[in-house]
Amino acid sequence: NAIDELKASEEKYRNLYHNSVISKHTTDFTTLKPVDVNEVAVKLFGYKSKEDFLQNFVPSKHAINVDDFKKNIATLKENGEILNLAQEMKRVDGTHFWANIFSKLDSAKLFTQTIIIDITEQINAINKAKESEEKYKVLFENSLVSMHTTDLNTFKAINANDVAVALFGYKSKEDFIMNFTPSKHYAHENDL
Repeated sequence: NAIDELKASEEKYRNLYHNSVISKHTTDFTTLKPVDVNEVAVKLFGYKSKEDFLQNFVPSKHAINVDDFKKNIATLKENGEILNLAQEMKRVDGTHFWANIFSKLDSAKLFTQTIIIDITEQINAINKAKESEEKYKVLFENSLVSMHTTDLNTFKAINANDVAVALFGYKSKEDFIMNFTPSKHYAHENDL
């Protein structure tokens, strides 16, 4: 019958919600108090238990910048959802983590369902890559030897340091990138 189907459907939803590998919580949008949470969210935010989360979770206290939290609430009111928002947050103990936030306001504008994916490792990897790139750029630009990078498929110059520009007799980096052809700089064609 219809009631049994509805109960079975609700049980499947509850299992998906509570057994998910990503953080999920539901919030009363009028009070901003949580009404349900899964264990992943409890751990992500650093609470001791589901009950601890439900009693003590205050969304604004987990924002690094309260203005960001206020913007998120305004976005939910205006658009009804937040999609793929990367934002730094903090746990109960004050440690920071990066989150990818997805939040949806129901049609009655009473409850929000929020999914938060911890992307701290991804952000840290991106930051390390940027630091490495900056070190490379400094070494490249300040090298005492001629350095340039070339696309191996087209043999077009991609970048050059000032030493390479001067060594090959170009007016600027832009001139080098636009006009550098490796074959022009060999004394003998057989050396190519």
